[in-house]
Amino acid sequence: MNKKNIVVLAIITLLVVVITVLLVQRRQAATSDDALGALFFRGLEQKLNDVATVEIVQGKNRITLQRDGEIWRFKEKGGYPADFDKLKPLVLSIANLLSVEAKTTKPDQYAKLGVTDPAAEDAVHPGVTLKDAGGTTLAALVIGEAHDSDDGVRKQVYVRRLNEAQ
Repeated sequence: MNKKNIVVLAIITLLVVVITVLLVQRRQAATSDDALGALFFRGLEQKLNDVATVEIVQGKNRITLQRDGEIWRFKEKGGYPADFDKLKPLVLSIANLLSVEAKTTKPDQYAKLGVTDPAAEDAVHPGVTLKDAGGTTLAALVIGEAHDSDDGVRKQVYVRRLNEAQ
């Protein structure tokens, strides 16, 4: 092998190494905050017993369920009792949400995913907020479009934390 071929091979090797390092860094940066399989609301599972208010908003429609001791009540219906067994799966599902990948931060793209502002008059998808007895927000999200996973085995749903761009 002559000197010219060795230099060319060295340059190609160096480029491959640099590209590999950049790709690895890019992948780590993209997954560091919401790692694949990480809980979307970290720590919420330990605070499930603290949930005292569940607010559901979709356009002009609003439902507020508040815990009164062991009984849940509809705030907008004069305190009419609510069936917690129907509310429980929603709260558990929010606590068990897993991140798959981050999507757009561009508000003009939210409609494609169904994660537009749930309080907007023409809202199609609901927003859900979980609060403790002191009014502290434990979780707040808009629930967007459902779709099949890449492997076609699981159902997935686009969600966005309220007041966050992505």
